[in-house]
Amino acid sequence: MDKKVIIGIVVAVVVVLGAVPLLSKAKQGGGGEAPAAAGAPSAAADAPLLNASNLTGTAWEVKPGDFPIAVTVNLNAGGKVVATVPAAFAPIAEKMIGASTLNGTWSVEGAKLTISIIVKDKAETVVCDIVGDKIVVDGKEAKRL
Repeated sequence: MDKKVIIGIVVAVVVVLGAVPLLSKAKQGGGGEAPAAAGAPSAAADAPLLNASNLTGTAWEVKPGDFPIAVTVNLNAGGKVVATVPAAFAPIAEKMIGASTLNGTWSVEGAKLTISIIVKDKAETVVCDIVGDKIVVDGKEAKRL
C-alpha cells in the first residue's frame, strides 16, 4: 500500500509539472494555423511543446491514482523537483510515507518527462508522456497552478 501511494504521488508530480507549460503556451496563442477537423488527430497538436526550459519554474496539481487528495509538484531549476501534500493532510502523509514533502529530480527527453522522487531513501521513478502541450500519466492530465 505504501508503494502505491508513493507511486501515485510521483505520478501526480509528473503530471502537474507537465501541464503548466502546455497551458501557458495555449494562453499565449498558437500560430495562424486553421483548426483541424473535429475528431481528426493533428500531428502538430500531438508533437511535444513542453521542454526542460519552459517547464522550469512551473507548479502542477495532480491527484495520483487512488490518492484522495491533490499533490502540488514544483519543477525547479537544475532539474530539482519538490512534491508537497496539502498541510491539512500532512500528518497522514508523514505517517504513511514518512514525509509530507518529497524531493527528487526531473528531466525531459523528447516527448517524455521523467520524475524521480526519493521516498524512504528509495528512488521512485515515473515517466510521463508529453502530448502537445499536455503531460499525461496513466491517462490523466495535470492542472497547472
